[in-house]
Amino acid sequence: MFIDIGGLGVGVYDRLVELGHSRTVSAVNFGSKPLTPPPYIEGRQSGGAANRRSELYSLFKAALEEGLFSLPDDDALQGDLLSFGYKFRSDGCLLLESKIDLKRRGIPSPTSPTRAHYALPNLTAVHIRAMSGFTKI
Repeated sequence: MFIDIGGLGVGVYDRLVELGHSRTVSAVNFGSKPLTPPPYIEGRQSGGAANRRSELYSLFKAALEEGLFSLPDDDALQGDLLSFGYKFRSDGCLLLESKIDLKRRGIPSPTSPTRAHYALPNLTAVHIRAMSGFTKI
């Protein structure tokens, strides 16, 4: 199980480790730097993801577009996945809309995408390329 250790999740993670579940829980910080290095053009960072959360959404989207897996016909899941806005920072990095900004717009915090990403926290562009040899089911 993967637990977002940003904010309140760190206490949950620590307690599970204390209870002897260190082999079954792993920490992931959605606010941390992305695992995939940003592309550089003329010696400057140009694009990529602003943080791990934005990176996971990008990789999740790429895997869906490449047909590596499909989503169930679930209106709640699809609505949650489409609820986030995004912007590009001045350095060209993708930044997803925060849950706080969603709340300001009157949209409840989506839980389905977060649950989906807990299943894929170590996903990188390399993994997506490697998975492309798998047979779709």
